[in-house]
Amino acid sequence: MARPEQIPPDTWTDALLFANGHSMLSADWGYGLEDNGDAVLVRRLETQQESEQILAVQLGGLLAMCQATREGVLALGEASQRKGAVQ
Repeated sequence: MARPEQIPPDTWTDALLFANGHSMLSADWGYGLEDNGDAVLVRRLETQQESEQILAVQLGGLLAMCQATREGVLALGEASQRKGAVQ
């Protein structure tokens, strides 16, 4: 997942660390960073899926987590810009 252009790298890293802290409480997944700054969400999937539907649910969870993280970091960026404009 690419860092949104309007989000500074340090804010991006902080947001991913925050997301890691919360996501690891609910499942065995977490974010890492590529050398170029893109985020990678990693989760151990069962190697022997009993059904395609279970795999689809697990992949859907990864997608939802990425979407929620991206929306959160964009909201954080907007709040930071408003705060900076007020000062």
